[in-house]
Amino acid sequence: MTTDLALTLTVPGRCRADMFFDRSLVATDWDQMRASIARGEITSAGVLAFIKQIEPMAEEDSRDFEHWRQQQVLRLCLLHEAGKPLESDKTCEVCAARKVDVIHDYTQDCLHCREESQQLFHGGSRGNCEFIRPHYNPRTKCWGLLYYWSHGHDDTFLFWLVDFFKTRKEAHMALQPVKHYTDWLNVKYNGMIQHWIHFREILDIEEVMKLNLPLTPEQFREVIRSKIEAGMSQEWNVMAYCVRDALSEHDREERE
Repeated sequence: MTTDLALTLTVPGRCRADMFFDRSLVATDWDQMRASIARGEITSAGVLAFIKQIEPMAEEDSRDFEHWRQQQVLRLCLLHEAGKPLESDKTCEVCAARKVDVIHDYTQDCLHCREESQQLFHGGSRGNCEFIRPHYNPRTKCWGLLYYWSHGHDDTFLFWLVDFFKTRKEAHMALQPVKHYTDWLNVKYNGMIQHWIHFREILDIEEVMKLNLPLTPEQFREVIRSKIEAGMSQEWNVMAYCVRDALSEHDREERE
């Protein structure tokens, strides 16, 4: 991704932040890929040569996703050349429509779902002090964005930040501009931001509490759009965060 803000104000009503919205996910046809490998049209030697062309990789390199994708193609080639099956006989636990990838961890998913996950914004998990994730709301029978915040016994909140998405994918895609903006910042600041940026850096919890929750998808889009646009006009004090993290890490090592 480039930091060139070419998509600016040439279209009425558009702003620079719009470059992060309405982007489609890359969707490789892995069934066709496996078929091509089985026919010998794609080989490990050819894939490995391509991977070597884009290495070495920089931290937070914009080619990270393509590098990951080619790694999947390479291991499929190696499995085929070793006479091993290219997919299992189990059904994917995520989409329930395709076969589980032969090599998987505790999540038994297919390559299609894993590729999608590689591209989505990940707002933490229940083990973190804060997270924002798509969840189904049984009360409204819609998908929403559930926001959890816990920084001390007296500061723990769990609420629906956004509601009324029709599908889980719509809820995921609503968060994608945050990911694309973070990627843009990492290019701008040479990969020095990814270690500390959180959703709260885009939308502070105090600002969230002033909103009339839950937001509709349209309202959330406009809030995020305006916050990203404002953020793009500012300079981030990246070194201050890096020094703070380094000092915290040193203190933690000293205590241990």
